[in-house]
Amino acid sequence: MDGIVANVAEDLCSCSDAVLIEGCHMPYDCYHVNGNPRTLRRINLLKEVLQQFGVNPERSRLEFSPNGGNMFVAVASMVMPIKRLGPNQLSLKGL
Repeated sequence: MDGIVANVAEDLCSCSDAVLIEGCHMPYDCYHVNGNPRTLRRINLLKEVLQQFGVNPERSRLEFSPNGGNMFVAVASMVMPIKRLGPNQLSLKGL
């Protein structure tokens, strides 16, 4: 499994209430020509798989922001929805 996808899955299955992944630019506007679109597809597939285990897809998000400029906004916009969801029940089960 891809390193990023494996890390996100492990974090959501063991200890984290949410995971935010940052990409450097919008897809197709980066020198990682194939990396960002591939990661986007993999994260979307991972969300489908984790949902089958009871993990709400809102607990993981992939954001693209040049030079990390909007990451504060991305983190801030993720906090309240995660608080409403409460603790990640899957991580409490210790899977």
